[in-house]
This record gives sequence, C-alpha cells and structure tokens, in this order.
Amino acid sequence: MEWTFIIPVGSVGLTREVGYEYKVDRVTFVHKEKLPPEVAKGHPKFFEQAETFAVVRETGTPDEIEHQCLELVREECSILSLSQLGYVPKSRRMRPIVPGGGVGIPSLPFLAVNHGDKRRSLQKHSALLPVPELYLDGRWKSWQDTVFFTNLLAILQGEREVDACWREDLRRASLMVGECVGTEDLLKSFIWNWGALETVLTRRGEWRTGKKLPKRVRALLYWVFYSESAGDDKKASQEVYDWWTKKYDDRINDVYDKRNRLLHNGERECVAALDLEFTDHLLVNVFTNLLRFPQVFRSKAEVIKFADEIEKNRSQGVSPRQRPLDFMFVGSFHTGF
Repeated sequence: MEWTFIIPVGSVGLTREVGYEYKVDRVTFVHKEKLPPEVAKGHPKFFEQAETFAVVRETGTPDEIEHQCLELVREECSILSLSQLGYVPKSRRMRPIVPGGGVGIPSLPFLAVNHGDKRRSLQKHSALLPVPELYLDGRWKSWQDTVFFTNLLAILQGEREVDACWREDLRRASLMVGECVGTEDLLKSFIWNWGALETVLTRRGEWRTGKKLPKRVRALLYWVFYSESAGDDKKASQEVYDWWTKKYDDRINDVYDKRNRLLHNGERECVAALDLEFTDHLLVNVFTNLLRFPQVFRSKAEVIKFADEIEKNRSQGVSPRQRPLDFMFVGSFHTGF
C-alpha cells in the first residue's frame, strides 16, 4: 500500500518563481495552497503549522516506513539548507531548514550581576540566530542555476549519468555540510566542511598519507584562477597576482593545519569564524566546478586524477595544454593574512 507523508517545514518560503514547489531528490517541498484541497480540509489545524510542507511517498505499512520517511525528510531538508552556501554572504547568517513547522529564533537566557552593587543586575534573552527564513525566489533560483546546487540535484535525481558511488559520495558530502548550516557549533561546522572535502577529493584511507587533500583543493582552486583568465594575457597576469597577494597557498595550508590541531590535539581555540568561512569558500568553488562537468568528472577517480595532474604541473611550473574555458571562480575572500 502506498502512503504519502506530509511534514511541516519551517524557515523556507516557496514562491511563484519555483512554481510554489521544489523537489530535492525523493522529497518535494510544497506550498500548502498546492496540496490537494480534500487533504487540507480534513486536517485544518495541521496545516496551520507552516506555509511549506515536505511530501514523500513510500510503499508499505505506516509502522514499517514511518522512520524511513521522516529520516529522508530530515536529510533532504539538510540538502536544501546547503543551497545557502555562497548565496548567503556569511556563515552566521545562514539558517537551518528543519522539519516541524515554524522555527522561532533561538535565544540564550542569562543573568548578569554587578559586583560593586549586588542589587544591580541584568536579566534578558540574547538572540543567537537573528536571520530571516530562506525564500526560494527568482534571485535564489538564478544563483543556484549559475553555481552548484541545481547541478547537484540533477546528479542526485539521476538526470545526469555518473558513477553510482560518486553520486553517493556527493550526497554524503552534501549532508555533512547541510546539517551544519546555521548552527552555532563553529567547530563541528569546520570539521564537517573538511569531512565533505575529504569525501569528494580523497580515496578511502588516504587521510593517513599526509597532505594529499590540501594539495588537491589547492590544485582545483589554482586551475579555476587560470582557466578564468585563459586567452587573456592581461587578465591572466592579474589572476596570478591575485592568487599570490591573497596568499591562497598559505591560507589553505593554514586551515588544514588547524583541522589537524583540532582533531588530533583538541586545540579548540585555534579555529575562528573566519576559518569556517574560508572553508565555505573552498567548498563553493570545488562543488561548482566539479558538478558543472559530469561528463568529465563521472567518478571520484577522475576527479582525483585531474587534481593530481594539475598539482604536478603547478609544482613543476608547467602550464597545462588544455584549459576548460568555462570553469568559474565564485566569490572573493579576505584571507586574514
């Protein structure tokens, strides 16, 4: 027997530009006005909880499929949260998309007592996440079509043919980043960003071999800088200048070193918000360029081979013979150096 599960979702608004509904993979997010009237009329109180609902279908008995469907909705809410990466300027302005209806702004209650005069005190709530909900409007859609998210969903939905293991790697990497979007846990977000980069750029067990991961990240970013300026000597000179003046080599090595210090020595204090935002910046560019070319990057093996060849050429000072002219560089970043 087939069942349709309908779950209220907070923090996301659907607009005319996306047809008041949006499909991630197996879950479709639908404005309540587009749901069948007979369903809405039968449960009026339920549909007052939110404007947007996640809809997923599954076959079986409710007891058998309830957990599976609810977990699927949680996952695809996280994947939709990922669309804010690069679109929302700062990590701390992003907001998680979660099942369960309207989501209020979380706050932290505190009491401050004056040491000189114990009768003087201050009691209040400090808002932790003063950000608006995400609207899937024309501006949002245009950004996703230009950068990586639309391409990601085309791969996850099987519209673009890639290796099945690569498709699964991309989903797992997306979940790692998406589940941290909008959280106040700086360290978890920082580590999971590295986990996502490791998922798409390393083979299993390669973490034991040292600095392959930062070298591949560096190679892909370096390639994008050069491909952006291919065929234009003046622009190429400026891109090379920008690469060195912004110290991308040093900055990538620095955040990777902080990752190791945090993971292996528990040095929590070494990671700052700027470090998290820089890893967001790396992820946006890596995702954008790998996902735009599924015919080139059909598997993780092909991604790794490409990055290793670029790094080898770069270290030898050799310019690659062919450049994919439509690679793109997304955003800018103050490296903090």
